[in-house]
Amino acid sequence: MPSQVLVAVAENLYRDESSQIYYAVFKRGARQFKRSLKTTDRGIAKSRLRELLDRLDRSLPGAPEQRNMLLAELLVEWFNLWKETAKPKTVLRREGNVRNILRAFPNGGAVVVRSINEATAKDWYRRRQAELGRGAVTYEERIIEWQGKKVKRRIRIGASSTRSLNMELEVLGKAIDLAVERGILLDNPFRKLKRAKAEKTEMRIPTRHEFSRVVGELRKTQDETGDGRVGGNHLPGRAADLLEFLGYSGLRLMEVVTLHWGDVDFEAGRLRVHGGDQGLKGGEWERHIILYPALKSLLERMKNHASGAKIFQVRDCRNAINKACTRLKIKPFRQHDLRHFFVSNALELGVDVKALASFVGHKDGGKLLLDRYAHLRDTHAEVQAAKLTFFVDASPPIGG
Repeated sequence: MPSQVLVAVAENLYRDESSQIYYAVFKRGARQFKRSLKTTDRGIAKSRLRELLDRLDRSLPGAPEQRNMLLAELLVEWFNLWKETAKPKTVLRREGNVRNILRAFPNGGAVVVRSINEATAKDWYRRRQAELGRGAVTYEERIIEWQGKKVKRRIRIGASSTRSLNMELEVLGKAIDLAVERGILLDNPFRKLKRAKAEKTEMRIPTRHEFSRVVGELRKTQDETGDGRVGGNHLPGRAADLLEFLGYSGLRLMEVVTLHWGDVDFEAGRLRVHGGDQGLKGGEWERHIILYPALKSLLERMKNHASGAKIFQVRDCRNAINKACTRLKIKPFRQHDLRHFFVSNALELGVDVKALASFVGHKDGGKLLLDRYAHLRDTHAEVQAAKLTFFVDASPPIGG
């Protein structure tokens, strides 16, 4: 492959004789830099060169603490600026992202920011991708102060999914953008990395019959054990209530477990959904849903045996679902699949898509629902197809 030949056409401005693409060539300290201006037009090249040199002029030669800033220091500074307007749970997640980022760098992030280049970025990315395959995940309990209350949260340390890795890449990109704005770096090598392709989680929507059997199995277990305890501290009856509520409401788990009896207005037939101290997904602080008959009936039954301000005394029913499905020889489903269960059943029954989107907390008027649930369940599609029995008799009438 022939070597590149650059011809000087102006101060700091060069043109490749072969491709006719213009380049900026300049020195910064003892180092020489070459940057493609990505154009064959001389006028555009001059304009881009001026922009690049302006960025160089905004560097801080008189501030050694900026020139020698470490990546760990930059990330902490970005994090402290960003967290002022973020929700507590999101803050904890991003804090975990920052820890994962630094852990994958040599010396825990003791890397001078101005030394970071494309090779550095690619090396970090390879390290994190390798950790995904090894399943390097641990958890940590943290207690934070929020609106005068102590909030306990469990955060994940170590990327367990491509989603985690992509979020770390986004955090790094934003932090390094800060360095570029200050002239510490000329460009952001992390912006050149492609996001990892996220694995798709299988959506396993239980049938109505399966849903009913699992709820019944949990209530049966409670009746047989008297006090409802299985495995020392699990309450199947309460888990059954949570499971049934998730299936009837379509709410997210964190929206459900923060509900109090004061949020229920039986007379008006409304339920206030608020997400507790964390608020709701999408930035909302609360919304109201209608208590349709099945949901209202469940809450009324639960109210008769309530023993506290919180509606649910258990925070999840994952283990209960898995054990019940094992006993019943049913393929297990996730708690979040109950949200899909609610939506798919509502669509099958002809509920208006816009109303349904509002009910489950979507702000797009139903676009996501139409995109994601267009398939519905295979069994439902087959039943509906069987109804297409009309035909047109194209044969000519007798005597015609």
